[in-house]
Amino acid sequence: MTPDIAPLAQAAVELLKQYWAPAAVGMLATGTLREAGRSLFVWLKEKFTKPAAAGALQEAEASPDNATKLEALALQIRSVLEDDPAFREELLARVPPALLQNMSVNQEGSGNISVQTSGAGHHITIQTDRRND
Repeated sequence: MTPDIAPLAQAAVELLKQYWAPAAVGMLATGTLREAGRSLFVWLKEKFTKPAAAGALQEAEASPDNATKLEALALQIRSVLEDDPAFREELLARVPPALLQNMSVNQEGSGNISVQTSGAGHHITIQTDRRND
């Protein structure tokens, strides 16, 4: 079964986040996952030729603890995933299956308030957006 676009993009961002912050306790305890993160980063740098995507990747790399910059990167990945089936297949080959199995994304909203939670393994990210009318 092929994962949905949002969880695949989020799993890719989680792998990159762990690669950029290897001292963090997390999924990169093994050299294999560390290499997967490095390989994904190098591949995305080659694939992201549009300024918005390349900029999102650079900003996320510079600030891997900044949830807004990581979400911007996830949005760029999702955008390419929606438009390019070959990119999706290549990304699936680069994200370890174990990371996809532990990934979930939930989004809820009511009125002008929305909440998005995502998680991989024991890492959970919660983002809220409160917009004024």
